Amino acid sequence: MYQFLVIVTLFTFATSSVILADKEWTLFKATYGKNYPSLEEENYRKNIFNENLKKIKLHNEKAIRGEHSYQLGITKFADLTIEEMTMPELEVEPQPLNVKFHHKSYFKAPESFDWRSKGVLTGIKDQGACPSCWAFTGAATIEAAYAQKTGKLVNLSVEDILDCAPDSKGCEPGYVNTVYYYAKDKGIYRDDCYPYESHDDLSRKVCRVKSECDRIKISDIMYVRNRDENALRDAVAKHVVTGYIYSELEDFKFYKGGIYTGPNCPKDKITHLVPIVGYGTENGTPYWIIKNSWGEHWGENGYGRVLRGNNTCGIATYSSSYPLL
Repeated sequence: MYQFLVIVTLFTFATSSVILADKEWTLFKATYGKNYPSLEEENYRKNIFNENLKKIKLHNEKAIRGEHSYQLGITKFADLTIEEMTMPELEVEPQPLNVKFHHKSYFKAPESFDWRSKGVLTGIKDQGACPSCWAFTGAATIEAAYAQKTGKLVNLSVEDILDCAPDSKGCEPGYVNTVYYYAKDKGIYRDDCYPYESHDDLSRKVCRVKSECDRIKISDIMYVRNRDENALRDAVAKHVVTGYIYSELEDFKFYKGGIYTGPNCPKDKITHLVPIVGYGTENGTPYWIIKNSWGEHWGENGYGRVLRGNNTCGIATYSSSYPLL
């Protein structure tokens, strides 16, 4: 009788787990608009999803026990293998000659600062399949600088940058300076005039002149000395700045909240660019606040907190920068 009850209990538990996983899969497809060309492909993706779901739950069980300072969850990458979700390492952006560095003045940076509470940040964007984080990051920093100066929020056209900036290769990895030079020379259209496209073919589109639309320009670019998180903090307390980061670990792709420590994250490689929009401390642990371009379902409503003071994932290895209007 006892063995029978054990078997029934195990069967019930296994059945419940399958039903729960099926519900998670259905919700995932609905949330991210996932459609697959065949039943075979869907089953393949579902198996990958279930394996990733197991990793996420195992991590979170450890987080509950205090073994991790951050939680994972289902994101748009959950039906991909680690090889499929991994972007190639980016080349270090060449720094122009005679650059202007951010210098600390008599201004004393506060213990914490968050640009989200200052009304200068536009909403979270999703770059989709296009590796255009450089364009989204450059646009976001200009949007913030424009809002600081004018008190007006505008969404700039990333599509304009991808299609028209002279050094842009379209939907391929690029440099944030490509955005800044274009904004300094020509200016960038607003997004409602030149909206973002899906770039399913991952190619450069035809540049379209919008003579009826205004452009927003910048006057200069300032840099923050590399490997100096104190200088970076001082700059972030005055401006939204670019940040280079390594983002190819599974736990970064599935990050959902808390302070990301990246225990296995390299400090000398970069694969992703994000605006750094603040910093703070929680329970004695300092962190940076980043604004990602992977949609609102990644991280803390599209934002993330990354351990500060340890050059986590190389966030201070290379020079950050910000525009001046």
